[in-house]
Amino acid sequence: MNATALARARTIDAKIGYLHRSSKINRRFCAPHEDVNTSEYIECPVHMQDGSGLEDQFQLDVHGFMFVHSPNTFTAWNDPERIAADYEPVQLEIVRRILGADRMVNLGHALRTAGNSVEKAMKPVASEAHVDFESRAAQAYAKSLYAEHHPDAPPYERFVAFSFWRPLTPPAHDWPLALCDFRSLAPDEGKRNVLVWCDEIPPKETWFDPIEGEDAFPAAYIFDHNPAHRWWYFSRMTPQDALLLKFHDSDHSRAWRCAHSAFRNTADDQPTERESIEFRGMAFFDAPSAGAKA
Repeated sequence: MNATALARARTIDAKIGYLHRSSKINRRFCAPHEDVNTSEYIECPVHMQDGSGLEDQFQLDVHGFMFVHSPNTFTAWNDPERIAADYEPVQLEIVRRILGADRMVNLGHALRTAGNSVEKAMKPVASEAHVDFESRAAQAYAKSLYAEHHPDAPPYERFVAFSFWRPLTPPAHDWPLALCDFRSLAPDEGKRNVLVWCDEIPPKETWFDPIEGEDAFPAAYIFDHNPAHRWWYFSRMTPQDALLLKFHDSDHSRAWRCAHSAFRNTADDQPTERESIEFRGMAFFDAPSAGAKA
């Protein structure tokens, strides 16, 4: 991004949830309509800038995210089967074209709300700085997905785990999504946060009990506060727009992850209660020699 464009960006007061130094065992229990973190977080003031009006300045391989104007006519958000059949395949192809990937795997969607998640049958917003895939977990997951979905395909050289995030409500949002510029994130930052899927959140007194096989569980990155982090959000983002962000890119010569978080919007009066859909997938790229033989 050039200096002139940066100078035009509006800066607002904002806080992001960062890991508290007291946290020792980091787990995220995920039930159908509720997520609970065992980690302790503290809200810290951050350098938050508004990317609206500068959308074309953000590059996926530089910043870790990009803004996509993505017209959408689908509205059956209360019908999971129709989302899977009609919405997800379209988004998968949009992302495939953007990335130029050879093969894709659909990882489904999550509907989120800043309101009553149980009443709306949605997940709550995630209000702490995180990346959904930790490197070791991402590598293992990509390998297993490729073997399952593309068993006869040539070997892949690179994979990208991604989110294609779309608001379902008009701006301004009460809990917008913020994204951290990859260049402000040090390569060794991030602590492992284990993901534990469950039908119901277990009793609090059991949260720190040993879990057999935990080392092989999916895991995310969570972060300590770092004043060097540079955060962006888009105040005028509509349901006809989307954000493509990287959970993990196996090619670390590019921006390979994007820390992100929802944050409370105090800059706008009477903002809309945010609802959103996050579509996830994995993109695979053939090795040049494999592509030539295929």
